[in-house]
Amino acid sequence: IGCFLGGLLTFFVGIPFSYLGAITRLYYGPDSATADFTTDSCSIALGLPTCALWNPDPDAFIKLLTHEAPPFLGGWCLIGIVAASMSTCDGAILAMGTVFSHNIMRNSRHFLPCVKTSFVTESNLLLMARVVSVPLTCISALIAAFYRSNHSAGATG
Repeated sequence: IGCFLGGLLTFFVGIPFSYLGAITRLYYGPDSATADFTTDSCSIALGLPTCALWNPDPDAFIKLLTHEAPPFLGGWCLIGIVAASMSTCDGAILAMGTVFSHNIMRNSRHFLPCVKTSFVTESNLLLMARVVSVPLTCISALIAAFYRSNHSAGATG
């Protein structure tokens, strides 16, 4: 019965949310009243008298959720986006703390002779992973807050 309930929940939640991209294109796509075009972008290359390139709005989905969608649905989607972002960050922060404690602290006695073997225990490594996660989180938040990408989609690569 759990599989059937999961399938129904996926159907009633997943299907409506999967149409949000199509609805965004309807309200902010090339056929909408708010569409923006760069004229004469390809007329010379194609030998046409005139041509235009559609300039997609990078904030179209957020505008859809805050202006066009019902407040409950828009808020629910924005909460889902924040929750997914926090879930991703949580795993990355945990991985950074674990890598630091297990790869650096466990091998620190090789390059720092003052660290005793009795200091590198499982409980100390766990404590070190937890303690180091706080400054790593602060550094990551500062990088995320002040980094500006030159890429049109905001990509970091």
